[in-house]
Amino acid sequence: MGLNSTSVIKILDLLCEGPIDGIEGRRKGVFLDETPLKSVTGQNNYDPNNITYDFNPGTREQAWLPNTKGKTSVTKDGPGEVGSEYEENNRKDKDTGEDLDIVKSRNYGAGSAIYQVTDADVDNVDLLFTVPALFSTAQEGLVKGQQFDAVIFFDVRIADKSGVYKSIKKADVRKIGEDFKTDGKGNLFYIEGISTTGYQYKISGIELEGEAPWTIQVRKYPGKDFEGNIPHSQQSTDTQQSAGELDRQIFRATFDEFEEVDKRTPLKNGRRNQLLWTAVTENQRIRTAYPYAATVGMNISTEEFQNLPTRAYLVRGRKVKIPKNAVVNDGELDGPKAVGSLTFPQSFNGKLSAREKWTTCPVCIFYDLLTNKRYGAGHFIDETNLSWVDLYPLCQYANELITLDDNTKEPRFACNVQVSSQAEAFTVLQDFASIFRGMMYWQSNTIQVTADHGNLRKDDGTTDPVSAVHIFSNSNVIGGVFNYSGSSLKTRSTSIRIRYSDPDNFYKPNVICIEDADLISKYGYQVKEILAFGCTSKTQAQRMGRWMMKSEELDANTVTFAVGLDGALVFPGQVFAIQDELRAATRLSGRISSSTTTTIVADQSITLPSGTNPTLTCVLRDGTVESKAIDTGNTSGTTVTVSTAFSSQPLDHAVYSISTDDAKEQKFRCLSVADNGDGTFAVVAVQFNDTIYAAADDPDATLQLDDITTVDERPPIPVI
Repeated sequence: MGLNSTSVIKILDLLCEGPIDGIEGRRKGVFLDETPLKSVTGQNNYDPNNITYDFNPGTREQAWLPNTKGKTSVTKDGPGEVGSEYEENNRKDKDTGEDLDIVKSRNYGAGSAIYQVTDADVDNVDLLFTVPALFSTAQEGLVKGQQFDAVIFFDVRIADKSGVYKSIKKADVRKIGEDFKTDGKGNLFYIEGISTTGYQYKISGIELEGEAPWTIQVRKYPGKDFEGNIPHSQQSTDTQQSAGELDRQIFRATFDEFEEVDKRTPLKNGRRNQLLWTAVTENQRIRTAYPYAATVGMNISTEEFQNLPTRAYLVRGRKVKIPKNAVVNDGELDGPKAVGSLTFPQSFNGKLSAREKWTTCPVCIFYDLLTNKRYGAGHFIDETNLSWVDLYPLCQYANELITLDDNTKEPRFACNVQVSSQAEAFTVLQDFASIFRGMMYWQSNTIQVTADHGNLRKDDGTTDPVSAVHIFSNSNVIGGVFNYSGSSLKTRSTSIRIRYSDPDNFYKPNVICIEDADLISKYGYQVKEILAFGCTSKTQAQRMGRWMMKSEELDANTVTFAVGLDGALVFPGQVFAIQDELRAATRLSGRISSSTTTTIVADQSITLPSGTNPTLTCVLRDGTVESKAIDTGNTSGTTVTVSTAFSSQPLDHAVYSISTDDAKEQKFRCLSVADNGDGTFAVVAVQFNDTIYAAADDPDATLQLDDITTVDERPPIPVI
């Protein structure tokens, strides 16, 4: 039987902070050199006996991983040869003193070696042995010259400080090589087979009992029957075996079975049985199971890999708190791309779930990163500094399912990312907020989180426009003037390259390109490269690119103005309306002199502009903005009557605005509000368009620009 050395690589991989949900598909989610242990069809790509693993999700009180070393180790050189190799003592010529080819006695190499462990912190040891060669050779018959098995017998004993030796049995050992065997009582170890190259084997996990120092003794051929030179003429008695019986026990090609060849023929050149004690590994147990760390302990046999393979794991990551009314989508109804998103079957009561759950919702992950004290910003930001009243709409919008061209569904935004290095907290938080087009700022001792998002789809598939939180007109801004600016069309991106992690290519970076053919034909290629952070979906990356391109189109129209205390009513990220007399070419806004819930008295005579659906927008006494259809039959002079009553009486001296389908207010999204320190505020905003969200989600949709002026024709050319 040929002997082949095999080793087992034990490795512990730290995956991430825990607790996590687990490894996706178990063995299907474990990859060695980018090949899964089990294919998607359920077929094993590697022998399960050669590659095993254990997994800990990262809980506080998780158990040890059986497949890990669970120890720190120091490997030291062993004492070397145990006993000696097989030797022969030949007869000598009486006259010349030269050796004759007649064996007088045989020495099977009995002996011992000793190693001492002096470190009192060592818990157990591993013994590594090497057999340079092991075989016996036939001397006659048809098999002459053929190699046969040989056997090495030895035992292991350990003595502590007391000096009393204890024999190590198989039951005392955690693991030995497959070619290792023991006698019936388990006291005597032996290895049997054929080896012509260095064969190694290990006895692992021998516990050290008692007090240090410990003396480890390995004895080759224990027992008096193997000691010293065995005379060739030794006969069998009640207390000893014959020389032939001993030889047969050690070498399978034994002289005891010779028929044609003299049994005293020298056999040394055809026999090998050297035993080397190569190394001793002193182990100290690790007294931790890595709480709050998701870990994988893996055993990899060298029969599968000669070198350490690269490892990767497809996991459902860190569990986080989600809204109490939310349910994690399992994909049964909406398909596999929707797995991990959230659905909201019930109304929200403002509370979060008691148990953490796995989700791809970027808003919930962002909240966890903000408040976690172990790896997030929780030492600086408390949960009371955040309001789920503001976060919940973002959460709903991020998890709304988008129907793709192949009729599959996926959430609008999903977060699948691993943070593997430290970075500035604000930078990391901004990266995570970018997944749901978010931004954050500090206001009134709280973290304010906002995002560029529209309203949810209604049952008929349409969406309501985003309501303005306030109205600005020439009558409530300082100087009565709005300052508009824009960027050159030549600097606008005509091609955007979005980098994302491609799951079809082992989550390696891939690039998708979004282009505007009309702009390219006018201005050539103006390429912008962006990173879709946390994105593993090609279609999500495309939506990001379309949103970016449409945003640049709207960014060409920026407004700045100064305002009084009304500026404190608008926060960054919010949408407000502007009714500018200079752009509308007529005055459609002013101040309310007096009001009821159904009428207002304006500060001027009202002339309704042309167009359908005339609407009156007012600031109510609670500071909210509300719009109602105008009753044109009962509107005249300075009195404007609405068809249905406002929810409360409009605020006297507040701003009102009138619009129609042909002359609407301008919408802007606030970028910043700065307190000038003199009771005035500087506001910077960028043009907002409700159709940008449909244009981002649907590749066939385009921006629909509102008509904001009563001027319908180009003015005539001046005549000189």
